[in-house]
Amino acid sequence: MKKIILCLFAFVFTISLLQAQELSPDKFINEIKKEDSAYAFTLPGWLIKVGGQIAINDEEIDYKERQMIKELTAHIKKIRFVVSETLSPNFETNFKALANYMSSNNYEQLISVREEGNKINLWALFDGNTIERMIVSVNGPEEGSVFFNIKSDIDMDRLKKMKFFQEWSSL
Repeated sequence: MKKIILCLFAFVFTISLLQAQELSPDKFINEIKKEDSAYAFTLPGWLIKVGGQIAINDEEIDYKERQMIKELTAHIKKIRFVVSETLSPNFETNFKALANYMSSNNYEQLISVREEGNKINLWALFDGNTIERMIVSVNGPEEGSVFFNIKSDIDMDRLKKMKFFQEWSSL
């Protein structure tokens, strides 16, 4: 009986360690927003659409840009983001746990760039050809960090037809 209890304890302990090594995007935001210099916001899709409508009324925006803004904002369901002026001492550990979560939950890493100490990452979770989630992380040792968790239903084929995407793809 003691052997069974010991095995169960070891199993539960191992599972808890494995779970501790993964951090979902929302939990990652919750960790960052604990910092005194951090600000976190959640914007519902309807507010994003209103912001898009305001943007397309700008006279300096041409027709194609208006269509792009309208298309993108129509497919964003929610944006949750956090901005922090400093990185917490456990930021790297939390970021590795986030990366582990992304890997084990079928997120595709679309961009990973390091430049002058800054790190930029973009992950996407697809359902077929639809982007359900986009996770954007920009952080640097002196600049702090910005992290976005975007819930959407953007069709990748439609996105590829947009001018900005074609220009970005040609780089």
